[in-house]
Amino acid sequence: MKKICKICGKEFEARANNVVVCKDPACRKEYNKQKYLLNLKPCTCSKCKINYLATQKQSHTLCPKCVNTSHIFKHTYEQQHCCRQCGNMVYTEVKNVTQTPQYILYDITCDSCKEENARQSSIRMTLNNSNPLSKTYNTLDEALIAKEYRQETKRKYKTQEERSLAASNRMKQNNPMKNPEVAQKVSAALKAKYLAGEIVIDGTKRSNYKGTRGINQYLRIALHP
Repeated sequence: MKKICKICGKEFEARANNVVVCKDPACRKEYNKQKYLLNLKPCTCSKCKINYLATQKQSHTLCPKCVNTSHIFKHTYEQQHCCRQCGNMVYTEVKNVTQTPQYILYDITCDSCKEENARQSSIRMTLNNSNPLSKTYNTLDEALIAKEYRQETKRKYKTQEERSLAASNRMKQNNPMKNPEVAQKVSAALKAKYLAGEIVIDGTKRSNYKGTRGINQYLRIALHP
């Protein structure tokens, strides 16, 4: 259906009866602005007692100026975070609030209490093992001695020398250079490279040779004239 735009006065096609403006963004913006102004009603601010205009959906207790300044904090204080077990203060935190704050909080556990809890837990687990095959000990010393004995019996090599000797024997067993055939092939390949000149024995012809120093030459001549 054809309608006349209320803003620009041009004719346009509309699919619904409640459409009164065309599709031009400027017309729609102007129409929304006029509609907003028509819905404004006079209100009085409860804080500064100044009259202002607001819609029905907006707040009618504070004016826009008081709303923008209502979030400003009234109090600045230091809140102490203390350990829930020993009660010692761990750190302080500066906060800004408008209501009555809680100055001391027991909401964390300090490092010393954490270490003590871990130690006590380890003692309880050592003394009272839930495994039915294990033994329950009366003191911590008995449990530690039994633990050391179990670890000692599980060790295949008692000393560092035994472990080093076993590692050396394993390397000798799996070392290909211990095989005579491999050693003969490597020796033949080195001899061929020496004869072909790929490997140079003379030190003066090497790539990293930096020249003979004077003191060395003097000592060689003095010792072997």
